[in-house]
Amino acid sequence: MKFCMKCGAKLPDDAEFCGTCGTKQPKLETEHAAADATKEPSAAAPQPTAPKNAAPQQPTVQAADIGKALAQLSFMEKLGYLGAILVGIASFLPFINLAGFMNLSLTDVSNGLMVVILVTAIASAFSLYRGVSEVLAPIGTGLLVTIIIALLKYFSLLSEAKKSAFGAMAGSAVKLDWGFYILLIGTILVLFAGLLGKLRAKDEAISGGTLLAAWKDSLVEKVQIEKFAVPGWAIAVVIVALLVLIFTQAKPMQGMKW
Repeated sequence: MKFCMKCGAKLPDDAEFCGTCGTKQPKLETEHAAADATKEPSAAAPQPTAPKNAAPQQPTVQAADIGKALAQLSFMEKLGYLGAILVGIASFLPFINLAGFMNLSLTDVSNGLMVVILVTAIASAFSLYRGVSEVLAPIGTGLLVTIIIALLKYFSLLSEAKKSAFGAMAGSAVKLDWGFYILLIGTILVLFAGLLGKLRAKDEAISGGTLLAAWKDSLVEKVQIEKFAVPGWAIAVVIVALLVLIFTQAKPMQGMKW
């Protein structure tokens, strides 16, 4: 039973008009609910799904991220990485120019030379990445001593060749190429970066005296490599001995006396 919304007279549940005042009556809520229940539910919109075999998105390295990482490097680390890159690049470049029509690179002498120098470059960069900058000075020292030995041998051969007329002409046509100079610059940068790291650890100012003292300490003190403690001079000696041994055993160098 319901009541008229205007006069309040009692009405049947299904009455549409009031029998007393004639006012039209609204339908009961139950009727609305029943009507809604009879309606078919609308189909839900399909949700987009990812392909089953879709490859996961890989994070992309932005130029801003690289610039931010470089900005966080110290001056010593930048020098070390730059030196290691130059040493690695130099191992593929020509070292000797023969009268401008032929270039002689490390691979022309021995692939072993190229591999050892490339390994020293990778070891320098990896040491910086692992925070073991103490190994840079011994590596740089080994490379620098080898370069000095090679230069002495180079000028010795030139002076011997110039004793004859033909040798003088040939000697004047032989010149060091830019790969040699890039290797020399990279070696000096690696060595200098190692000495700067030594001074930074002791909080000392940069001067000729402190650099020489840091160089001496880097060769005398032991470097912790993983579980092994190796003297710095031993690393330098191994690099020099390995490079000189490979160089003397190379085919273009056979028959030359060291």
